[in-house]
Amino acid sequence: MVGLPTARSCGLPGLALLLALASATPDVTCTSRSLLQKHSDVGAAAGALQAAAYSAVDVAIVGAGYAGLSIARELQKANVSFRLFEARHRIGGRILDEDLNKQGKADDVIELGGQWLHDTHTGVLSLLKDLGFELYEPGQQLGSQKFPCGGTCPERVSTSRGWLNTSSMHGRMVVPMTMEESTAFEEALAAVTEDISNTPCTEPLSHPKAKLFDSLSYSAYLREYHKLDAFPNVYSKVADQCLEAEAAKNVSALHCLWKASCNGGLRTGSVQYRVRGGPQAPLQHLAAQLPHAALHLDASVSAIKQSKEHRELKVLVTNTSVEVLARHVVLAGLPPRQILGIQFEPNLPEEVVKLLHGLSLGSIRKYSLVYKTPWWRAKGYSGSLRYVNYSLPSFDAQRCFDNSPYSGSHGVLTCMTTGDVNRGLESLSKEARFETLQGMVQEALGPPGKEDRSPRVVEKDWSEDARSGGANVFYSPGAFASSWPGTSKVFFHHLLDKSIWIAGADYSSTSHGYMDGAIRTGQAVAKLLVQKLRAS
Repeated sequence: MVGLPTARSCGLPGLALLLALASATPDVTCTSRSLLQKHSDVGAAAGALQAAAYSAVDVAIVGAGYAGLSIARELQKANVSFRLFEARHRIGGRILDEDLNKQGKADDVIELGGQWLHDTHTGVLSLLKDLGFELYEPGQQLGSQKFPCGGTCPERVSTSRGWLNTSSMHGRMVVPMTMEESTAFEEALAAVTEDISNTPCTEPLSHPKAKLFDSLSYSAYLREYHKLDAFPNVYSKVADQCLEAEAAKNVSALHCLWKASCNGGLRTGSVQYRVRGGPQAPLQHLAAQLPHAALHLDASVSAIKQSKEHRELKVLVTNTSVEVLARHVVLAGLPPRQILGIQFEPNLPEEVVKLLHGLSLGSIRKYSLVYKTPWWRAKGYSGSLRYVNYSLPSFDAQRCFDNSPYSGSHGVLTCMTTGDVNRGLESLSKEARFETLQGMVQEALGPPGKEDRSPRVVEKDWSEDARSGGANVFYSPGAFASSWPGTSKVFFHHLLDKSIWIAGADYSSTSHGYMDGAIRTGQAVAKLLVQKLRAS
C-alpha cells in the first residue's frame, strides 16, 4: 500500500515503526515537538513544529546528501510518503561549498568537498539538466578568465628528474618518459588491463589469482608483482588508475581491479565538469521541493528496532522527540562506522557486519590557496600540478588544480592531499603546512607577482570531520575477498536486511565515490521501494 497516513494518535497500540527522536529528557510524549528548521537555505521544506509526536510514513530516509535527496525526489513523484533525517546541521554530507566573498553570489563559490562530474556520469548529468543547473569545463569561466592558451595550457608534473611540462593526447596527460620507462609503462598497462578483464564486476573472486591480488596492496601489486619498483615515474602514473583518498600501500589490489572492471576498464581521457554555483546548490534546490515538515536536521539515528507487535521497524533518533512509523528505512550516504554505531534489533546479518568492519575510509584534505588573480595563467600554465615526494617510500601522486570560481573574482589553486601525505600535513602547524604547499606551488610554477604573495587559505580535512571521518571507502589488503558476500548484497542489491536499505557513493559499484554513484544508488533504491510498496 502506497501512502500511509502522515499522523496517528498517541494512544494507538502496537506502533509498526517508531522513529524516535530522543531528547535530553528520557520521556517521549504525544506533545513533543519535531525539529524546528534552523537554517534558511532549505526554506520551508525542512518543516516547522508538529503537534503530534507520532507520524506514519512509507519510508524513513537517514541522510540528506545526493543519495537521500534523490530517493526523496523519486518517492515524492510516486506519491510515496517519507521523512528525511540528517545528523548534521546542514544538508549535503561530503558536498560543501565556500562563498569566497561572503556576499551570497553563487558564482563566487568554490568546492571544499566533492566537485567533479565526468561525461560518463549520466545519473548526475541528467538530474542537473532536469533541475536547470549549468555545467562548465575547467578554464571556461567568464570571458576575461579563460586561459590565454585556449584551455590547452601545459600541466606540470614532478618526476625524479625534476618538474616537467606535460602535453595532452586524445584527452590524456602524456608525461615525458625515457625509452626504457615508456616500454615499462606499456607493458605494465597491458598486464593490468588483462587482470581487469579477468576480474568480472559481479564475480571478481573468479579471477584465478583473486586471493593473491587481495593479499597484495595496490602498491605491492605494481612495484613487486609487475616489477615497477625500478621505475618510480611509471609506477606513479599507473597507480593513478586506482585513485583513492588513501596511500596505495593501504588499498587491496583486487579492490582496484574490481572497481576498474565495474567502470569499464582503465580510465581514459574524459571531459570533466564543475557545477555553476557549486554542487551544494542543486541539493538546496531538491530540499526546497520537499513536502512540508519532511526534512529534519540535527537528527541522528541511534537505533533501528523491530516492533514486537508488527513486522515493521522501530527507529530511535537522538536529540528531538518525534516518533515516526515507517515500512522501510534507507541509510543514505552514511559512512560504515556510523552504521555500525546504530543499535539494530535484530542484529544485521553477519556478512553485512563483516563488510562494514572491512571497509576503511581514506584520509583526504582539500587545501585551497586563494589569490587575487590566477597569476599562473599569465605564465602559460593551467594550474594543474601532479607531484610526488620522492623522499617518501610510497610514491603516491598528489594533485593541485585551478579551482577559481566561475565569477573570476579570485584565482584559486586547490591541492588534494591524501593518505600518508595528508597525515604528515596533519602533524604540522598551519604555518608549516602553508609553507610546505606554497613552496611546492612556487617550485612548480615560479613565484607570483607582488599582489599575490600572501594568499588566503581555505581548507577542509575530511578525515577530521566528525560525521564523515574521511572520504571514499576502500578495502585494505585481505579484506575484499572475505567481505564479498556482504559486498554483493550491499553494492548490487542495496540491502542491509529485509526492509533496511542502503545507498550512497561509497556503496556504488559504478562511479564509486562520486556524486553520480550517490544519485544512481539512490534512484535504484527508490525504484525498488516503489515496486515493493505497490505490490503490498
